[in-house]
Amino acid sequence: MTVSSLTNKASFSANGSTTVFAYNFKIFADADLEVISRAADGTETIKTLSTHYNCLLYTSDAADDMQ
Repeated sequence: MTVSSLTNKASFSANGSTTVFAYNFKIFADADLEVISRAADGTETIKTLSTHYNCLLYTSDAADDMQ
């Protein structure tokens, strides 16, 4: 049996004051979300849940938000 895997990705350009980013795919636990910040020089940093960001999960089929 073949098990397929899908990786969903949302990309945002931040302006220093935006604090909520809505993404259009469903996750089932806040730990399912990986947040990566990219600096102007291209350096990427993986952010830590509850330290650098929080995730709001909704019980409906709507997409969720990252803060």
